[in-house]
Amino acid sequence: MYDLTQSQIKDLSFFEGHVDSFMNDDKLRYKHLIIADCKVIESFDGLDTAVQYAAENLKPGEYIISQVLIEDEIVNFI
Repeated sequence: MYDLTQSQIKDLSFFEGHVDSFMNDDKLRYKHLIIADCKVIESFDGLDTAVQYAAENLKPGEYIISQVLIEDEIVNFI
């Protein structure tokens, strides 16, 4: 398991608090979201594309990537 930074913990809390609204947004439903500073930075269809974008554009430990699914179905988190 990875140790999360305080920034990542805040971003994860933001994500968890907004999953329902993300699920209701046709542009975000089932997408992999990059979240930093409690904002959606980008959304991608594939995890590999999201990881590549984040690695090229953001500092490690300052973002999370999570897929928008129903709470019981969340499967991807970095």
